[in-house]
Amino acid sequence: MSYFFFAVLLAGLLPALWLALAPPPASRQGQIPAMVVGLLAGGLVGQLYPGGQLPLLALHGYRLLLPLLFLLVLPAGRWGRTGFTFAFALMSGLLFIRDPNIQNFTATAVINSALLLNAGAVLAGVLMTALLALSSARLINQLPQWRRALLWLLFLLYALPLSGELLLSLIKLGVLPLQTVLLSYIARVTSLQTLLPFAALTGLAALGAVGLWQWLRPLKAALQTAEAGNPQRKASAQYLLARRWHLAHLLLVVLTLQPGLYWHLVASRPPQLSAATEVHIAADGKVHIPVSAIRDGNLHRFAWVAPDGKVVRFIVINRYPQQLKFGVAFDACLLCGDQGYIQEGNQIICVACGVHIFIPSIGKPGGCNPVPLEAWQLAGDGEKQELLISRQELENGTAYFSAAVEQQEHH
Repeated sequence: MSYFFFAVLLAGLLPALWLALAPPPASRQGQIPAMVVGLLAGGLVGQLYPGGQLPLLALHGYRLLLPLLFLLVLPAGRWGRTGFTFAFALMSGLLFIRDPNIQNFTATAVINSALLLNAGAVLAGVLMTALLALSSARLINQLPQWRRALLWLLFLLYALPLSGELLLSLIKLGVLPLQTVLLSYIARVTSLQTLLPFAALTGLAALGAVGLWQWLRPLKAALQTAEAGNPQRKASAQYLLARRWHLAHLLLVVLTLQPGLYWHLVASRPPQLSAATEVHIAADGKVHIPVSAIRDGNLHRFAWVAPDGKVVRFIVINRYPQQLKFGVAFDACLLCGDQGYIQEGNQIICVACGVHIFIPSIGKPGGCNPVPLEAWQLAGDGEKQELLISRQELENGTAYFSAAVEQQEHH
């Protein structure tokens, strides 16, 4: 869910701020219809937009030249601002719909909780973007000396990763030579793309800090020196209104940062496999695992190091509560490779593709299920009961794994 909030910021925050921080137009009539039509048109164009390097180069050029032209012209008139509003909304809608992760908006054609949460995240992103634009416009109108500096700073931050995308398209089209220095530059600057919303929010926080000093402080001083009566009431009303706008602006920045940072620092990180317990072959040629340690219904991961150093991982899970019905499988998939499986709550998930595995099916072939480990058995009774896996079966699993360690003396 948090990704779709972040995707709205990535596609729409900077265009909204350019429009908000520019000098106010003589009339705002037609701005909202232009924005709505532009967003819808951008979504349609994004779905129909052709692939290939040449169309991609044209898109990058549009993304770079549009804000540059806007900043050079800074239209304040009604029709000029309406046209740029439509163009920026078109760009935002196009970028949002072309995001490859948008295909994960819903996995079904029916309304479910995931669809509602994701739609709510998009609406929340649009609302926060609009409110931030509104509060930023109010602050910058009180601090007009900072207008151009902030607009151009946001543009330069925006243009840096986009310049890498342009150069990469030109290299792929054969216009520019393939050089190490260019590739190094491209790799460095394009990695900054996802940091743009945070850079913009940092700039807005700085604007709030400047407003505290250059807007609120003089109003507070005027209130303290105002004469009693109407002058004091007028000064008090001006100060309280300015303080509300200022606090609302900083609160919006903080509230927008939280889900964005959660996605960037937590939710976007690939899941990590739990540590695997190393096992060894006993004198009888089998691995012995106490049933008491694996009967709890949780996923347990084990690793055996083959004589050639190949690390063979396998998982064991008790598939049914109140019963001993184990699912035993290699920690790898025939379709996705050896990235393994994790457990989240009562779900087993393939790390490579994110598919959720039906727990009772673990140990059975098919689909994205882990590769079954066939030759295992239970032996013993009570607390001494053990799950046994033969060496031959583990050796059969070496073909599914690529990781290796330095060869050990014992196996």
